[in-house]
Amino acid sequence: MNDFVPMLKSVRVLSLAHYQIYHLSAYVGNLKHLRFLDVSFTKIKRLPGTICTLQKLQILLLSHCSELTELPPDMHRLTALWHLDLSGTAMTNLFLNMPDLSKLHAVGKIVGDPSELHKLRDLKHLQNSLCVSISKGTGSLKHSSRSFLQHFEGLQKLEIDFISASHDSDVQAEVLRLLEPPCGLKNLSIHGFIGRSFPDWVRFFRFSQVVSLHIINCEFCLFFPSLGALPSLEDLRLSGFRNVRRVGAELYGGGSQRITAFKTLKTLIFENMPEWEEWLPCEGRGCDFRCLKELYIRNCPKLSGRLPSNIPSLEKLVISQCPQLNVAPHIFPFMQISESTVLDNTGTVLGISSLELSFLPQLRRLPQDIYLLTSLISLDITNIPTIESFPDLPFPKSLLSLRIDECNALHSLPSTLMHIVKLFISRCPSLEFFPENGLPASLKILKINHCKKVSILCHFKTGLRNQT
Repeated sequence: MNDFVPMLKSVRVLSLAHYQIYHLSAYVGNLKHLRFLDVSFTKIKRLPGTICTLQKLQILLLSHCSELTELPPDMHRLTALWHLDLSGTAMTNLFLNMPDLSKLHAVGKIVGDPSELHKLRDLKHLQNSLCVSISKGTGSLKHSSRSFLQHFEGLQKLEIDFISASHDSDVQAEVLRLLEPPCGLKNLSIHGFIGRSFPDWVRFFRFSQVVSLHIINCEFCLFFPSLGALPSLEDLRLSGFRNVRRVGAELYGGGSQRITAFKTLKTLIFENMPEWEEWLPCEGRGCDFRCLKELYIRNCPKLSGRLPSNIPSLEKLVISQCPQLNVAPHIFPFMQISESTVLDNTGTVLGISSLELSFLPQLRRLPQDIYLLTSLISLDITNIPTIESFPDLPFPKSLLSLRIDECNALHSLPSTLMHIVKLFISRCPSLEFFPENGLPASLKILKINHCKKVSILCHFKTGLRNQT
């Protein structure tokens, strides 16, 4: 590809993104009219120094050049440059080679040690989004009573990533304090914070307009911030809190004030929390999770008890690697017929359309509550080695897709798959019996893999178009 570069003397836009190139020809410096250069998703390790002679270059995209560790020393000569994307690179310090950030309007990623973060104030024209990665450094953090980011009134998305665990927790706490975003922020992600508690702007939701919040691998935190009172929050992911043992009032927020916790939340993810034991209800604070549509709980091996009792809008539930969680016989305690909140005026159970059950070693039979899910379209049952059979109950008429994988003890399929369209079965070594009355005529796609006892398929009266 580099052989073609000398032929492009008058080119203004050049994209080499996703090509398998390992270096960029120094001849690129002769493309004097070049305004846009994209080498994203390539294998280049460094840029030629001649790129710094491109006086008209305005946009330089280097995202996901995973082996790129540094920029040429004369980047300050790119006086027309206003958009620089370094997201997904291995850069360790942007400030070394970009001493003047004042002309940049968009920068995918800022990497630097704590002593240089005050230079963020030079980004006078920053728009929309920013990723700040804090690397290991030897300099001392410059004290300030004012956030380095408060003047970015148009900032909508902020990612804060502590990529080095070598800082002590006090340094990280001060760095996070100084990265308080403006109140109009919509999306916030914090990754790798090792402090035991968050600064006030996180704890007391000063970013009250945030819609999406991800807090990941803050493994030394003992409690969650008070997030339940965030009035616009729709998407919440809490992952890698390795020392949290209980989730309760501190997460819901509001103190003694009566609030409706998480009143706008639509997606909630808990994952990788090995010490989490108990999820306490939101008592006395109104209907929590009333808008929640998707709930994911993954790799929380000590979590026991039941799920919250009032999630009337839930459409998708994923439980994985939570062997102590009480999922039987009432896997959905909010789906009891006596709960009028989950019934419409015909008495029909509302809600879940997609359900995944996996890594539940104590489950021997599919809970009967599942058969009440009259909106269920897709059901995945994965890695439940003790499940042997299904209750002889009719599946919901809405169920169109069933996937069963790694259920070692399962010996027969249900005879009540009346309306199923897609059936996927894999790695079920004990499976031997198909329904006596055959598979349903509605079946269009059937895939069976690594089920050694299934030697011959019984007669089908189906519309199969894909069978393996």
